[in-house]
Amino acid sequence: MASIDKEQLEHLASLARLELDPASEEKMLADFGKILEHFVELQELPPRAEILRFPQNDPGSKKVQLRDDANDLPDHFNEPEKIIAQFPETEGRYNRIPPVFE
Repeated sequence: MASIDKEQLEHLASLARLELDPASEEKMLADFGKILEHFVELQELPPRAEILRFPQNDPGSKKVQLRDDANDLPDHFNEPEKIIAQFPETEGRYNRIPPVFE
């Protein structure tokens, strides 16, 4: 388990120009211990390159399939005139809306 001792804490406090009372020292020692434990856990993880080895991230992979969104669009998306014709007020090819602020 990674830990920091009182001497190291006092050295860090002097570098940061902090004056610690005994209660604060104990709390900081416990906090630093928890932080260092997290770093030990992170060191045990595989490197980032190994984590990201999925077929979709491999440009040479033949398994990558992209979906074809163009076929999923409703017909009225291809005919904007029908949408414009249904709007209450139009100006040319644009829809007119009332002002938000007057």
